[in-house]
Amino acid sequence: MTSQDNNLQSASTGNTPDTHSPHSFGDRLVFAAVTAIINRFFAVGNVELTFKDLPPVTVGDGTGEKFILRFESKSALLRILYRPSLNIGEVFMDQGWNLTQGDFGRFMGLLLKNEELLEQTFLFKSFDAVSSALGHWLTVNSVDRSHQNVEHHYDLGNDLYASFLDDRMLYSCAFFDDGINTLEEAQDNKVKTTIDRLKIKPGMNVLEVGCGWGAVSHAIAQKGGNATGITLSREQMEFAIAKTPKEIRDRVRFILQDYRIHARENAGAYDRLVSIGMFEHVGRRHYREYFDAVYKALKPGGRAVIHSIVKDTTTRTNPWLRKYIFPGGQAPRIIDMTDAAQAAGLALPHAPYEHVGRNYAETLRHWRRRFNAAYPKLDHSRYDERFRRMWIFYLSGAEASFDALGSRVAQVVVEKPN
Repeated sequence: MTSQDNNLQSASTGNTPDTHSPHSFGDRLVFAAVTAIINRFFAVGNVELTFKDLPPVTVGDGTGEKFILRFESKSALLRILYRPSLNIGEVFMDQGWNLTQGDFGRFMGLLLKNEELLEQTFLFKSFDAVSSALGHWLTVNSVDRSHQNVEHHYDLGNDLYASFLDDRMLYSCAFFDDGINTLEEAQDNKVKTTIDRLKIKPGMNVLEVGCGWGAVSHAIAQKGGNATGITLSREQMEFAIAKTPKEIRDRVRFILQDYRIHARENAGAYDRLVSIGMFEHVGRRHYREYFDAVYKALKPGGRAVIHSIVKDTTTRTNPWLRKYIFPGGQAPRIIDMTDAAQAAGLALPHAPYEHVGRNYAETLRHWRRRFNAAYPKLDHSRYDERFRRMWIFYLSGAEASFDALGSRVAQVVVEKPN
């Protein structure tokens, strides 16, 4: 961890780890067995594993930055072996291991890089093809389930999100173009770039699907458009309404409604449609249904910009991330989006815009620093030490996926033919 990630560890509400007790034969046996298995996972890297006062074990090929990981109990060692892709995060949340040297974000990048190398093996590819197909079929984001998924993450509390987002509460990738260094400037750049691609003219009716805390709908209204923002988060909707500037209140409205229902009830009502960071929650099984709704909501000749995290594989979302952060979430491939859009009858006026992963990695670094700095002032009865560690694991892991794995952001522009 960085010192910032680690400086609140003393605030733990769990049991104090016993790191000084004499080791037994069982300790030595378990540590030896677990480190031998972990070593088979670490094809690259330089990670020193420690447990009590036993001799440390180094795994990896010895290259790159050195990390030191300390296990705090025998049960933590054993839990890592059972469903490691889920339990490595859960054990960290339960204070079963700590990173005592190295930046947490870069360590998560090393974990993901080794996982990626493992995924290239024939056995893993065969297993993943079956589990991914089954998982996509079983992941049903119905209207009710989508509402539950949104509540799970976005209704945690506006005070939490205000602690690390910019003043406009934009919770998606900022665009750090050359010469842009602050989060606020980069988010302004993202909003301006997106609205420019929509080609809004004064008086146009514009729908924002998944409007968050309202910043983009506000910006559309300030450009002269009539903005409608829909969300499934009551807290987001109430915040967006409360923060609407007086001078644009007659040009913006916010509604608590699913995109599918809204499209059915407002067929052909919109000149433009925009969606930023919502498509990842649709689920692969519903891609065509999503673009059918886009087609239905637009007027003939209407245009939409769909902004989403994208990756190059159909691998399912990490089980820890699905359980604790984004249930039902799935980052698409660009071709998944364009194929579904064209199947729904929408045209692609040009190739999708792609923004390199550095943009989101840098956004997440800003968020992680801000969260760490703000955490002491948050309500610890709601956001306890386990929550803090969960949030650091989430932000660091997401940052690493954009730094190390080639994840990135795309904006797909589609049009409804006249």
